[in-house]
Amino acid sequence: MIREVGFVGLGSLGAAIAHRLVTQGIEVHGYDLSALARDRAAALGVAVVDSPMDVARRCETVFVCAPSSAQVLEILFDPKSGLAAYGSAEALSGGIRSVIDLTSGDPAKTSEIVERLGDAGIRYLDSPVSGTGGAGAAADGCLTLLVGASADDLAVHRPVLDLIGSSVHHLGPAGSGHVAKSLNNLLVAAEMILTSEVVVSAMKAGLDPAALVDAIQASSGRNFCTEYRFPEFVLRGNFSLESGGASRLLEKDCAQAVTLARTLGSPMPAGNVIAELVRIAVADYGGELASTNIARLYAQWAGVRFGDGDE
Repeated sequence: MIREVGFVGLGSLGAAIAHRLVTQGIEVHGYDLSALARDRAAALGVAVVDSPMDVARRCETVFVCAPSSAQVLEILFDPKSGLAAYGSAEALSGGIRSVIDLTSGDPAKTSEIVERLGDAGIRYLDSPVSGTGGAGAAADGCLTLLVGASADDLAVHRPVLDLIGSSVHHLGPAGSGHVAKSLNNLLVAAEMILTSEVVVSAMKAGLDPAALVDAIQASSGRNFCTEYRFPEFVLRGNFSLESGGASRLLEKDCAQAVTLARTLGSPMPAGNVIAELVRIAVADYGGELASTNIARLYAQWAGVRFGDGDE
């Protein structure tokens, strides 16, 4: 069992996962560009260090949790401080041997990451997270992990993954997790957009939106939004980041999914429309707000409102 890990990327989700590992008896050496994030992680029991390379020197297994693959590439391969700068021969003497990438990464960039890490003698597992509850689920070890890795690499790291994920799915070789996560999030966007259109139309027709969502959830149109995001947040007028991740991240994931389909020659006309609607929504209200604001935007367009908290 792995008893010591590194962790680079200590934002809201990363810090929650790192803290979960600490509570399970794992020694965590962590780093984040943000001094505030480093201080918060230190208060949670993470041993904070000065750079990604310092993490790599101390730990054989390193988690990376960043907003996008562009940041992961920098974390890994920055010539002065990157994780992989302490790879290859150095790894044989106790440094980094494997990277677990929790980012909702770009499948087009993952193959480059796999190749470059392989050249440095470092194994790579892409394990983007999904499920319900965000940082709260991370704190409870209830995340869903979509893993791309060789069977051998997964077997070695499965015990530590089980500490943070109650549902671990092996999708195939390295890179498969990022493919699955991008496609999953395109589906989430479709659910949010279509549920918003349906519920707002019902409100315009004079129906009680809560009664409608309850009926849909008991019918064939049920989905994640009718099950969770609308009853728990949208219908109550709660559009905070507690209700859903930042919209810019959903926009990124949708763009990754449709680009992947285009590269593969796989038809995705509806997916392209969904990705464009997400882009329009983000351009309207901003990428830092929760993706549930898509529903709020539809309500504003139609001249209706959700809940007392919707201002």
